[in-house]
Amino acid sequence: MENTTCNDINENISNANSETINVDNSCIKNNKGYRDVVGIIMFMTFFTFLWAFYNFFIRPADMNTPHLLGGTLFNYPFYVPMINRNGKLVQEYSFDKWAFVHIIIYLIAGLFFPSNYLCIFILSISCEIFEYFIGARARLSDIVNNMIGYSIGSYLSRYNPINIHIDDKLVGCTIISVIVLTLSIIALYINRKVNY
Repeated sequence: MENTTCNDINENISNANSETINVDNSCIKNNKGYRDVVGIIMFMTFFTFLWAFYNFFIRPADMNTPHLLGGTLFNYPFYVPMINRNGKLVQEYSFDKWAFVHIIIYLIAGLFFPSNYLCIFILSISCEIFEYFIGARARLSDIVNNMIGYSIGSYLSRYNPINIHIDDKLVGCTIISVIVLTLSIIALYINRKVNY
């Protein structure tokens, strides 16, 4: 019997006829990784939609008016760079409620879809680029907070794994997720141009 493998991780099992069958576990893991990336995209699209909804309908138009997710939790004891709403590189002085929300969202993503660090890193950078182009703050700290939250979630998933099966029907929903994501970002961009 000829074997096709993704890596050298194979397992021999016996079927009902006592024939030895070579099973390649790495292919199964790689397929799950692909499906986890799809799950991460759908999960993050949902939270991006909520972020856009909050900014469009709930957050006050005046940037100086206090709001639910505004406010400082603590000040950074060191220099943290960010690009402000005017496109200038400035110092970010505080860890705010938005930063805490980033950690929680990515912690949940790590619980559901662990060990996809490259995907999370690329999505985090992409989100900050999008935020810059829609006139929001692009914060290096958000990328760091996302990775911290995701790492904690991935670590905790070892002790109580949550198995979410993304089947082929849901893979097609990725297109819908990307459309919702795009429309949310466009709506937020228009809202910012009108109100700020």
